[in-house]
Amino acid sequence: MDRPQLSRSRELGLTILAIVAAGASVNFFIVGTAGLIPFSEYRNYVLIPSFFIILFVAIYGYKKNKRLANRLVTGLWIGIIATLALEAIRIPSIYIQWIPHDDMIALPGKLLTNPPSIDNFNAMIMSDTYGQGKNMMKMASATDSMKTNTLSNRLEDTPKHTELNGMNDNLMTDSSTNPNSKIINNQQQSAKLTAQSENNKPNMTGANNVHQNDRYSMMMGDTMQASPFEFLIGGLYHFWNGATMAAVYTLVIGKGRWYYGLLWGFIIHIGMMLAPWMIPMVGPFGINYGPGYTIFVASLLAHLAYGAVLGILAQRFVKDKESLLNIVRSRQNS
Repeated sequence: MDRPQLSRSRELGLTILAIVAAGASVNFFIVGTAGLIPFSEYRNYVLIPSFFIILFVAIYGYKKNKRLANRLVTGLWIGIIATLALEAIRIPSIYIQWIPHDDMIALPGKLLTNPPSIDNFNAMIMSDTYGQGKNMMKMASATDSMKTNTLSNRLEDTPKHTELNGMNDNLMTDSSTNPNSKIINNQQQSAKLTAQSENNKPNMTGANNVHQNDRYSMMMGDTMQASPFEFLIGGLYHFWNGATMAAVYTLVIGKGRWYYGLLWGFIIHIGMMLAPWMIPMVGPFGINYGPGYTIFVASLLAHLAYGAVLGILAQRFVKDKESLLNIVRSRQNS
């Protein structure tokens, strides 16, 4: 093998290595939530090493292959800028309640700093597997409380419960003839007030239908409060994820037309809408959240903004027009 062919083979091999390493970031969620690899093991043995692999390829490229280095490093820094464009859409969408609270920051921060088992993760995002809106992030104790309230409400309609209520009412019709009747009456009134209070509590199983109007309905992120350190780690992961996805684009496409970035953003959007961590939370395409379309629209606009900025900057700053496919063909023809 002559020297130019060896150089092209090495460039192709390192490009593929960098693409695989860049994909490790987004796969942290996919593989972990699918239960294929525990979050802690993926973090320690895949995610962290992938950072050093990308660093190695970038340093090697600057010394041995300028084209590879330009495509990789340019993809990383323009990906960070493109993520800022995404945030310009995502953050306002949080405040108008088009998408849940900041779980794309808080959730990965928690998963990275204190990785749960897959069973504990599933408990965090308990949802209705039949897609009827039981998608609020409630812990097991809250579920037990809901079951108790539901059982109480059902008993109120049974003949036995009605009969007992009638007997209790008869016992308290005349407080003057029964010295204990005042005590019983006070207890009964307290029980009725408690029952009324419980009945006035929101039915979380149907919260998606009244999300916009019921101030008691709970957004997905209400139980996802992150510490400052978790929020920092989650934010770094979020921007690194945007950077690596952009690096995959520049390594595969090269310079490309600016609107190729729009297509890439749309592909990322569809992948997110069908991701294994999203469906249990809000259903496919976010149909179980709010009126059913806000997550899809907000995410689509955010990822199109990401893709547009990515495509424009890649066309401007990536120096080589060759795509990965062209590199493969040039190697085969040599």
